[in-house]
Amino acid sequence: MSALALGIGLGLAAAVGQSLSYLQTRHLVARALDGRLQLLVLAHLIQGLVCLLLLPLLWPRDIPDWRQYAWPLVFESLGYLAGQACLFSALRHAEASRIAPLLAVKIVILAGLSWLVLGRQIAPLQWLAVALAVGSAWVLNWTGGRTPPRTVLLALTACLGYAISDLYIRVTIECMAPVAPLHAALVACALSYVFCGLLVLPLGLRLHRAAWRDAAKSAPYALTWLASMGFLYGCFGLAGVVLGNIVLSTRGLISVLLAPWLARHTHWSHLEPVQTPHATARRIGCALCMSAAVALYILGG
Repeated sequence: MSALALGIGLGLAAAVGQSLSYLQTRHLVARALDGRLQLLVLAHLIQGLVCLLLLPLLWPRDIPDWRQYAWPLVFESLGYLAGQACLFSALRHAEASRIAPLLAVKIVILAGLSWLVLGRQIAPLQWLAVALAVGSAWVLNWTGGRTPPRTVLLALTACLGYAISDLYIRVTIECMAPVAPLHAALVACALSYVFCGLLVLPLGLRLHRAAWRDAAKSAPYALTWLASMGFLYGCFGLAGVVLGNIVLSTRGLISVLLAPWLARHTHWSHLEPVQTPHATARRIGCALCMSAAVALYILGG
């Protein structure tokens, strides 16, 4: 299997994991926990602890001096935390099947940053792929009703934070050379979540004792998201951040199909309103256009 094919496979695995985690987040911030901050803190403390335990197993012998990758690691972690806080707020007010497609706007931001900041050339056919993915996301957003403007703004702000984070993920991985890209990606992921855990630790110490009892409720989300991010870092290391995010945009299709099924067949009926067959068909069609964008981007390169 080629590195590009493996990267795309890891991106698809990340898309599945993120779709599941969005549903878990929607459930937790709407029903199960007292607030978004509580989930943000508890989840990152759990993720940081898991990554701290994994680091000795992942640590490469040939990793360069920590000063070469420290600042990119800080920037990607801070951008991620800002994006995650905005995403939690957006999911409190809208269904996961609406928010997930909106996050495809991050592709435009990333393409622009890759071009302006990193000097990487993007061919005309690849720009067409970016436009197709984003256009499909907007049609998905308007299918079955309109998302409130405040929620859209939160989702777009999350996109900006995530875009900055994704860009510096790739820089961090490159700064870890000569470590192999996939290995460096896993190390970067673990270091980032340890750092995020340390950042939220002061807030965790201020939580009431009752809030800590909700750690068990947060754990499934925390572990699902962490696994998806491990796949995503690997995807970025092998396939690049723009192509990786176009592959990741398939989470729109996954969320469109998965959320209504879970709402209908589980006790999480509060997650999604019932959609008409016409609205569901339009959402599936637009999400398939995102998959076509992946093929266009590869052909353009």
